[in-house]
Amino acid sequence: MPKQADDNRKGFLWGLVMLVSGTMCTIITKVQYGLRAEGTETCIVNGTATHVCLFDKPWFGVLQMKLAMAFCIVILMIRQKVQKRSYLETPVMNMQKHGKKFMATPKAAPGGRSTERTPFVATSSHATSWETIFWILLPSFLDLLNTVLANIGLLWVSSSIYQMSRGSVVLFNAIFSVRFMGKKLFAYHYLSILVVMTAVAVVAYAGIMQSNAAATSSSVEDQEKHSNQVLGLGLIFVSQLITAVQIVVEEWFLTTRHVSPLTLVGWEGIWGLAFFAVLTPLLMATPPGDSALSKIWHEDFVDTFVKMGNSWVVTATVLLYIVLIGLFNVRLYFHQNNNDSMTLMTWHCCSSRPTL
Repeated sequence: MPKQADDNRKGFLWGLVMLVSGTMCTIITKVQYGLRAEGTETCIVNGTATHVCLFDKPWFGVLQMKLAMAFCIVILMIRQKVQKRSYLETPVMNMQKHGKKFMATPKAAPGGRSTERTPFVATSSHATSWETIFWILLPSFLDLLNTVLANIGLLWVSSSIYQMSRGSVVLFNAIFSVRFMGKKLFAYHYLSILVVMTAVAVVAYAGIMQSNAAATSSSVEDQEKHSNQVLGLGLIFVSQLITAVQIVVEEWFLTTRHVSPLTLVGWEGIWGLAFFAVLTPLLMATPPGDSALSKIWHEDFVDTFVKMGNSWVVTATVLLYIVLIGLFNVRLYFHQNNNDSMTLMTWHCCSSRPTL
């Protein structure tokens, strides 16, 4: 019982860390989008051309997150050296199927008998195979895609509407978990999903009505703002659909490939940095464009770093974001060992983090 109480306290504390760090990540991202600094790009402010422009960099936001994720591998390597392990970390995970927990790979139970429902979680001393590490590029790509879409959507909607809209991932994840992971949902699951989706529908409706009210003016600027808000909501919903697919894929790596949460997060970060080695020159080479959609295909990273060099406030928010995302990822170690994707999606919606 004392150990159970201690585990409960740790779970509560790390859950609190996740909620605070995730919420702060969204707020900091929104604050970054509103900061101005001198860079290389030209923008129009009050009818005057200037180089002091907004730091609205959705792709750089993804890069910040990938840097923090990749640092998880550094943490594991340090611990490997300190504890003199021959591997980073590869626990055998619990799965939740038909309402009962069972082991992904049965291990010998005390007394020599074992079944798929052997009631303990064993650990493995085998390193993650290079084949598994290679295929982690798939969830890493999904993570990159959903995060940039969500970040672009956040450019045009408030952080509160953004947070509530992300609740749609619960529905998408439930569908994919039942269809592809063999999960069974009970009445309270369906009731919870109904409550979440009702809240999402109300918030989405309120957001659209708010933008409609602003669009009643004949101002071209107001009309464009309305279109951008609707576009932002659409991008957030698409990002959550991709997130649901990503989480199901990640759960497969955790339960079937026996990759630990921190190892998975770390390699996703490294793959993400590899993607950026290709994406960065492509994003800079594309034409900037005047439409809101141009944020999807163009971003000037030279301008990004010049603005950081000219504004300590921008630099401070970038560093703080990376630290908070790192804390958010570390808490995965304490939650994903014993929670399935449905539970994790509920936590994600409460935390309002841009996505993992």
